[in-house]
Amino acid sequence: MDSMISVIIPAYNEQESLSVFIPQLVAQLQSEGKYEIIVINDGSSDRTAEVVMEFHDKNPSIHLISLSRNFGAQAALYAGYEKARGACVISLDADMQHPISVIPKMLAKWHQGYDIVYAIRQKSIHLGFFKRLSSYLFHCFFKWLIGTKSDMGTDFRLMSRKAVDALNQSFEASPFLRGAVSYLGFRQCPVYYDEQKRQYGGASRYTLKKMLILAVTAMICFSLKPLHFITFLGILMIVGAGIALLTILGLYFGDNANISGTDIMLSILMLFSGIQMLSLGILGEYIGNISVTVRKRPLYLISESTLEED
Repeated sequence: MDSMISVIIPAYNEQESLSVFIPQLVAQLQSEGKYEIIVINDGSSDRTAEVVMEFHDKNPSIHLISLSRNFGAQAALYAGYEKARGACVISLDADMQHPISVIPKMLAKWHQGYDIVYAIRQKSIHLGFFKRLSSYLFHCFFKWLIGTKSDMGTDFRLMSRKAVDALNQSFEASPFLRGAVSYLGFRQCPVYYDEQKRQYGGASRYTLKKMLILAVTAMICFSLKPLHFITFLGILMIVGAGIALLTILGLYFGDNANISGTDIMLSILMLFSGIQMLSLGILGEYIGNISVTVRKRPLYLISESTLEED
């Protein structure tokens, strides 16, 4: 097991792509030595599980983990990392957009002593301008949130056993692996690739809604800066409202200016709104930390696994 390479693949309704992808992956890995391929069936409604089991019957190095329902790609990846047994673990998608030709480059970096090798999409002609722009802005925003200068890359990555064990020690109620891996530290380096066009199953299932949910998860789980911003905004509103109120009162009582009671009430409302935002910001600081600590729901549930046969 010491020199074995583990490859984990989350799959949701990927029966067509897996039929082509697994033989190509096996051919690539056979030249690298001992390996295991773990496909995490994330509640697929097609023949994904059956296709993987057909490969398993012919090649015991190919394994299937079926989750009890669709938990999402991030949870499926966590399941793979927890069950993988290799000296290094490579994760990639089943839709063939992550080229397996990059794997030797990753392994070369690992042999050089790097614990985390993350793949960065260099070119993706088939993606629209909005998709490329939103992805770029999200990565910049996330790096600012967690205060790192390194790129997160994608979920196409290699991790050493040391890095995987460290990841498995952590608990994330709302998983976001790119952030969790970036947080680990260790020796990290990138490799670059040109993303391939999805060949089976139509368009990518990573819709705008799912991307927004992932962005919110990243923001909530890996930074308190939004709460700090609310607190800071509350302080600004208190100071601004206080200055405005003192100015209005000075004009009203000093120069007998035409200041109505409505102006005074609006200033008072701004003052109390600022106090409320400040209070919510302070409470949010505590609740944000408490919620991460006390929520310990399982990220996934396994219904069947061929790894139990070993």
